Amino acid sequence: MPPRTLASLAHALTVSASPDAALQALGEARFNAVLEDHARLVAGAFDAEGGHRVRMEGDSFFYVFDRPTAAVAAVTAAQRALAAHAFPENVSIRVRMGLHTGEASLGSAATGADYVGYDVHRAARIAGAGHGGQVLLSEPVSPT
Repeated sequence: MPPRTLASLAHALTVSASPDAALQALGEARFNAVLEDHARLVAGAFDAEGGHRVRMEGDSFFYVFDRPTAAVAAVTAAQRALAAHAFPENVSIRVRMGLHTGEASLGSAATGADYVGYDVHRAARIAGAGHGGQVLLSEPVSPT
């Protein structure tokens, strides 16, 4: 990854609207299929808008975009794809997503981080403040 200033940071975390017991009742194979569908739908929407995957951890994604408008289009498409998808046993997968625009730089081997900077942490905090099915935007991303 070459060093660059990021126009927009997008960080998405998955939160199921179904109780954990309902997800566990699916069994390991069907639960894994749900996670695979979720990953395919979210990554497909983000990739289609020119997003660059930084990392995926569990059911969480960290993507960067060159333009805030592309990030907004990506999360909108991802939420719509998730809402329209028929998951096994009618399980509802609701995703909270947060967008923030700012700068970041490559991390060092000492930190083990890929991208670092205040704005990376801010994007994660914004995503974490949401509820399943919500997209939260920081003021710099919001249309004026």
